[in-house]
Amino acid sequence: MADLREWGHLRGKKLTVLLDSWCWIEYFNGTNLGKKVANYIDSDQTLFISVINLAEVYKQGLIKKNRKDAEEMVNLMMSRCFLLAIEADTALNAAQLSFERKWGLGDSLIYATAKSHKLQLVSGDHHFKNEKDVVFVGT
Repeated sequence: MADLREWGHLRGKKLTVLLDSWCWIEYFNGTNLGKKVANYIDSDQTLFISVINLAEVYKQGLIKKNRKDAEEMVNLMMSRCFLLAIEADTALNAAQLSFERKWGLGDSLIYATAKSHKLQLVSGDHHFKNEKDVVFVGT
């Protein structure tokens, strides 16, 4: 896993988007909203995911599909996106968000990770509908 200091080839490019687990699940399920998300995934834009996104999507793949499909899903995610680890200060900020906003810890970790790296979060999760720096693609 690389941190932002190791991404020298991106120097001068704007780091913009972290795709939430919601986006990936819609994409892999082939829904109409997933087709909207495909505009990000199929573009040449630099994309990021959190380790939490990876775990959530893998779990959904295991529940809804099977181990082989779940592995293919996360392999695509890792081949298309930069994977962000969660630092201690980000984890603590997420815990504070979870406490204050009554969000689940997973959503709080993803939101805090996007904020800590100055990325816009793209999601259709209702928790994020009116949040600053979130591109809401849900209904």
